[in-house]
Amino acid sequence: MRAAGGVLWRSEAGRVEVALVHRPRYDDWSLPKGKRKAGEHLLLTAAREVTEETGYEPVLGAFIAQYSYVVGGDGKAATKTVKYWAMEAVAGRFAPSAEVDEMAWLSVPAALATVSRAVDRKVLEAFTELPPALATLILIRNGSVAVRSRTPRSDRSLDRRGQAQAEALVPVLGSFGVKRLASSAAPRCTQTLLPYAEAVRATVETESVLDLTSERRAEDVTDRVLDLCSDRMPIAVCLEGAVVTPVLHSLQMRCGARPRAARRFRRGGWTVLQISEGRLRSIERPWPAA
Repeated sequence: MRAAGGVLWRSEAGRVEVALVHRPRYDDWSLPKGKRKAGEHLLLTAAREVTEETGYEPVLGAFIAQYSYVVGGDGKAATKTVKYWAMEAVAGRFAPSAEVDEMAWLSVPAALATVSRAVDRKVLEAFTELPPALATLILIRNGSVAVRSRTPRSDRSLDRRGQAQAEALVPVLGSFGVKRLASSAAPRCTQTLLPYAEAVRATVETESVLDLTSERRAEDVTDRVLDLCSDRMPIAVCLEGAVVTPVLHSLQMRCGARPRAARRFRRGGWTVLQISEGRLRSIERPWPAA
């Protein structure tokens, strides 16, 4: 059983407060979380469930942790695995429901004393240990392209499937509050970012240095990607298929992580990397799965 949630936080009078919810069915206080829907990435599950249970729109930040525990009984026990992200509340208002009848904003020490489950205390403790400086990079492969014999490969545009893949990126990038977009100069890459750019009125920065050539290696592209992450604003970077996998491999090597095998991207696929002080802190598997 897969689920996701988060530590929803806000700054109130210079103090960090976190949200806890009360579930009448269990008569407990917990962090907001819930089960994944079919075909849904867990980070989108986390954002959706936090909004449904608290009424607040979150912006995802650092990945906190993943915990597994046994739920149920009487021969129906199952292992539940939950991933948690830190999330800043940017707008919204709580409204009671049958599932959640109360919500409270508490200081972290008060929340630690209030939560009913030990696993939630572990998540809150991990939240307090998050690095203050974190760069979030969403690395994307261009969407599916229309193959026309008379059109040079470098000029090919997205087909209908590619356009749908580009539209599917909108909630993903929105969940992190991405405001900066960078792309290879290839039209299929800029078009992959265009729906989100239009949704948030952002500009896609096109850079030929993000293309591989006979003179430019994956390490050179990686240098530029890391430069783009240096201001620590969440950023999405779209690269061509021949570039994105070797760059992901190079990023892991450069950030002190052992590259994981079979990190292949489908067209329109994406992954999220979080980097702190030059070290890779977390990475999501490319999605959709190859």
